[in-house]
Amino acid sequence: MHWPQALTADGRALAPHESPTFVETWEMMEKLVEAARRMSVSPAQVMLSWGVQRGTAVIPKTVHEDRMRQNLQLVTLSDDDMYVLNELHKKPGMHRSLCGFHSSELGGSCFGWTYEMLGWDMIQGGVMRDRE
Repeated sequence: MHWPQALTADGRALAPHESPTFVETWEMMEKLVEAARRMSVSPAQVMLSWGVQRGTAVIPKTVHEDRMRQNLQLVTLSDDDMYVLNELHKKPGMHRSLCGFHSSELGGSCFGWTYEMLGWDMIQGGVMRDRE
């Protein structure tokens, strides 16, 4: 699993100590890790279980046989665990584009398509605008 990384408006990655949302983000991720420890499974198994339990088609990717086995061993999450995982994306800096190329010349775009053309409410660098 990869921990989220905060970005500046121009797309530069911030060091954890520079990010105003790092502590809050880490606390949410710690809740994921705590749930995994409590159920004696990996954080990935918790996230896969969350996706399946909420009715999402989940397609895990791995080339490691042991992880393939783990990916098939899902757990039933409590209502509290589901609530915490459902809220993760609402934390500042947690939602951003997976597009590998963002152009600053067009005021923010992904491979030539502006964020507006794509229907994305993002700031330059592919980071979702904070909704307050």
